[in-house]
Amino acid sequence: NLLLQKHSYRQTGREKNRDEDIDIQWQTYKNTLKGKITGVARSKKIDLRTDTEVWDALSFQIPLMIEADENIKEYPYRAILKGEIDNYIFILKSTKKVNFANKEYNAIQLVRTDPDRDRQLHVWLLPALNNLPYRIENYRDGKEHSMGQLESVSFNNGTPLAEQQTDDEDEF
Repeated sequence: NLLLQKHSYRQTGREKNRDEDIDIQWQTYKNTLKGKITGVARSKKIDLRTDTEVWDALSFQIPLMIEADENIKEYPYRAILKGEIDNYIFILKSTKKVNFANKEYNAIQLVRTDPDRDRQLHVWLLPALNNLPYRIENYRDGKEHSMGQLESVSFNNGTPLAEQQTDDEDEF
C-alpha cells in the first residue's frame, strides 16, 4: 500500500492558528488497514482512526496519477482537511489535446468541486507521460484564482521535455 505518514502545514499569512502537524501510524497486518491519525490542526489536538487510505490536499495527486484512466469517471479519496477526515471526489470532466514541448498529447481533466463553497480544483493529467499533472487550476466563485503549469520534465536522467523558452532579453 501507498500510505501518507506525515502532513505538515505552516500558515504564513494574516490568519493565525491554521498550522497543522499530523502523523499517521499504519497497521497493515494480515491485509487489514488501520490508521491512527494524531497531531495538531488549527490549534486543536486531533486523534482519529481510519480503515481506508487518507491523503492531504496535495498528496492526493499520487494515487490520482496511478489510477487515472479516461474510462473511469469518478475517483473518491479520503482526505485529512482542517483536522477532519473528508471525502475528496474527482470527476472526469473531459479529455482534450494539448501541446507540450512541441508535441501534442491527450490530456485528462479531473475536477473536484467543494460541496460547501463555490470552489473547484481542475487537474489536467497526461497519460502518455505517466499521468503527470500538466496543469492545475484553482477556481473560486467561478473565476480562476491560481494556476500552475508544467514547464519541463525528464525521466531517468533523459533529455528534458520542455516548453519553448526565450533568450530574448527584451522579453523580460
